[in-house]
Amino acid sequence: TEPARDWSLESLAEMAGLSRSAFAVKFKALLGESPMGYLRRLRVQRAMGLLARPGTSVTGVAAAVGYDDPFVFSKAFRKLVGISPREFRASAM
Repeated sequence: TEPARDWSLESLAEMAGLSRSAFAVKFKALLGESPMGYLRRLRVQRAMGLLARPGTSVTGVAAAVGYDDPFVFSKAFRKLVGISPREFRASAM
């Protein structure tokens, strides 16, 4: 419910009451991807919705979905979507 939070594998595992390795194995078995991969995809999906809104900046969207560094956000976005956040925003307008 809080993808923008500063999550780590350790904090997620702790919330689940499991060790890091047990949590990662169970998570991947249930959802087919690693916990951090899932979080990255969820953040990018939310970013896509925000970027489609007029007046949003890439830096603001990056911060809103949990990325402190817009460059790191742009790299993750491009890896998952295939285009940069700026290109996505331009195509969504």
